[in-house]
Order: sequence, then structure tokens, then C-alpha cells
Amino acid sequence: EKDVVIPNGIISIGKNAFHQSKLTSVVIPEGVETIRTSAFSGCEHLAEVIIPGTVVIIGKSAFENCQNICYIDLPEGIVTISERAFYGCKYLMELKVPDSVEEIGIHINRLVSLSDTNDITFKTEAVELAAEKLKEAGARRILPLNVSGPFHSCLLEDVGRKLGEYLEQVEVHDPVIPYVANVTADYVTNVIEVKPLLSKQVSSSVLWQQSVEAMIADGVDRFIEIGPGKTLAGFMKKIDRNVTVINIEKVEDLEKLGVNSYEFNR
Repeated sequence: EKDVVIPNGIISIGKNAFHQSKLTSVVIPEGVETIRTSAFSGCEHLAEVIIPGTVVIIGKSAFENCQNICYIDLPEGIVTISERAFYGCKYLMELKVPDSVEEIGIHINRLVSLSDTNDITFKTEAVELAAEKLKEAGARRILPLNVSGPFHSCLLEDVGRKLGEYLEQVEVHDPVIPYVANVTADYVTNVIEVKPLLSKQVSSSVLWQQSVEAMIADGVDRFIEIGPGKTLAGFMKKIDRNVTVINIEKVEDLEKLGVNSYEFNR
């Protein structure tokens, strides 16, 4: 594994500069203005990228097929996101487009492989611009979501910090049963991890598919969805049709688990 810190003093990261390298994280320094064609393309192990506010252009295929990137925060100041800039980043769950962007190339990304749906969360004007460019690129359907809040996006970072402050007053213990956090798609076993992860999940992308895949890899073959509807059960079919999914929507549904609903109500 390699973490790369690019030295100060350069204004451009050249064509194919890190193409297919095995780096896992990269910090691009202030002063860099252009990330050129295929600069980081094919870096399959690259999981974290920090882009400064001095970057103006992200070139064609700059991060193409960087399969392990889950999140990228594009800073204000970027003007152009070129064709295929993030194409093939199959685990990239969220791409935050700043207001400064004036040009978005086609094939910007294959965002959510889980449902073949592209989710973009940010201010209305930026989302509308992205929608226009995606239509030009041949997007089959663009559906604005009327949500009550910008959940799991950077617009709620302050809320996450306030939650963290509140949680400082709450006593928690080591989990008796390990659980998978949707922020990391990894198991939580230590009390030290609980509060920070709860704070981060407010503004972080939900790594739902990766979480489920981690559990399946560990031998889990039965999942229970609790609540109205069967949305998650539908997602599960796209991930692995070989697992069993049971939906519990009302008390009577407990009988699917061999629990007598009459005894439960007593």
C-alpha cells in the first residue's frame, strides 16, 4: 500500500502521471490547477483523494476505473470536469458538484452500481446543471427527488458535528454483537469507534452495497428488513439472489421468523 503526498510548487499533474499505480491515497497540494488526462486512471487501490480549491480543470479520464474511491469532495473553484473523469468508479456513491462548475463532460461517472442510478446531492443550481449535461449525454431518466433534507451529504456536516457534541454526554459500551457501519462497510467491535461513526454517517455516503457484500463474504445468507415496504429487499436481489430476505412490516409478519404474534402482543 502507498500513500502519496505530491510536493508543493507544481501547477499541473501530467498525463498518465500515476496511471495504474498501486497508491491507496493521494493529497494534491494547493497550487495545482490542472489534473490532466488519465493522471490517476486505473489506480484500482486508490481509496482517498483530497483535491484543493486551486484546481480548475479535471481532465479526461483523470480518475477512470479507480474502483475503490467511495467519496470525492470537489471544492469550489473547479470549472471543468472532463469526459470520463470518474467513469468506472463503481463504488463512488456520491459526487458533490460545486457551483463553480461550468462544463461537465459526458460519461462523468457510473455512480451507484447497486441500482444503476446516479445520485447527485448538492445545491439546486448545481444539480440542475448536472441534469442538463447528463441529458445531453443520453441519460435515460433524470428524476429530481423531493427530499426533506440533504441527508448523507456535505451540507449536513455541521449537523454531524452537533450530534457528536451531544453524544459526548452519552455513555456507550463495546458492542455485544458486532455490527457493520454504513460509513465504512466494516465491523464495529470497539466502543471507541461508535460515536465518531454515528457523527460521520449524517454527512457520509451510505456504503450499503459494500456492507451487504462484506456480510455475505463472511457467510451471512439471511437478511431481515424491518419497516414498511420492501425497498431494501429489492436492492438485495441486485446484489445477490442467492440470499434469503425476510420483510417484517407488521407484528403478524413475525410468524415468518417462527415467532407467535399473539405471544408477542401479550
